[in-house]
Amino acid sequence: MKISKPTKRKIIIAVAIVVLIIIAVIVFLSVSSSKGTITTQYYNNQNQPKYQTLNGKTFSLQYDKRYAVGIPDSHNSDIEDYMLIADTIYDKRLAVSVAPLPTGRLTDDSAYNLRLVHPELYQPQTQQTPGGTATIFTKPDGSEETVFIQHPGIIIALAFTTTGATDKLTPEVNHLLGTFRWK
Repeated sequence: MKISKPTKRKIIIAVAIVVLIIIAVIVFLSVSSSKGTITTQYYNNQNQPKYQTLNGKTFSLQYDKRYAVGIPDSHNSDIEDYMLIADTIYDKRLAVSVAPLPTGRLTDDSAYNLRLVHPELYQPQTQQTPGGTATIFTKPDGSEETVFIQHPGIIIALAFTTTGATDKLTPEVNHLLGTFRWK
């Protein structure tokens, strides 16, 4: 039996429509299933952060256990330096540096001065901590919070940075400041 040309055309169009409908359903299902929140082992509600102590020569503090502690080779005049790198899917770091203050003024520290003279880049605030008055400079985009705490003749800088677009540094900063002590 021979199928006429108009009937062949109708069959081809019908098959094409069915294929397009199947493709549309597959695309719809794959897009709708990708919506929602992805929870990693570190950020679900059941797994609250665990902390450990960093005991430096001049200070102690508690930090989230997701960070690995490194001591960078120091070729500067700092008293002690640490680099903590978080085990996250994005770049997240805490740099800790204790440096001398020759005249005892915060303005002796160049990192402090840089943030102080650029209010368009850093929003300053102060906060009382068990270790003294902290000056906190926050970038408006939330990618950095740097804390300075003065002690007779020295200063500590705690620089938190993240590339996580939805990461919030303030809770970590607040926890760390609540545990910070000079020795």
